[in-house]
Amino acid sequence: MASILLLEDNYQLLRLYSKALTSAGHKVEPSMTVEAALDVFGQMRFDLIISDLRVGSFSIDRLIKRLKKLHDDGTPILVISAHMDLYQPMCDESELCDTLAKPFEHHDLLDKVDSILGRYDTIGS
Repeated sequence: MASILLLEDNYQLLRLYSKALTSAGHKVEPSMTVEAALDVFGQMRFDLIISDLRVGSFSIDRLIKRLKKLHDDGTPILVISAHMDLYQPMCDESELCDTLAKPFEHHDLLDKVDSILGRYDTIGS
């Protein structure tokens, strides 16, 4: 399955999402800080990045810019938040960014991940 970088600063949610994704066969690299995520992202390649909309002082637009400085390989990003109305337009403009509004069920997360990975495989082929 996919290699996923998961960035969430709420420990309980990080564990919950990690468990759902690993149970579905994905390899998950969990991170609670942007700095740790950027360090791992600079060393490894991922099929997907899942990030909360805001982690610490970083909003997703700043995070995306930092990720692209490390390597711009077109890794798709799934943004999760209870406040999607703020960043939905930015994600709508990018084929590599998708959103999932909180709260959601495990199957919603897994369905969205499968959809993104399927679309990314089609784009990358």
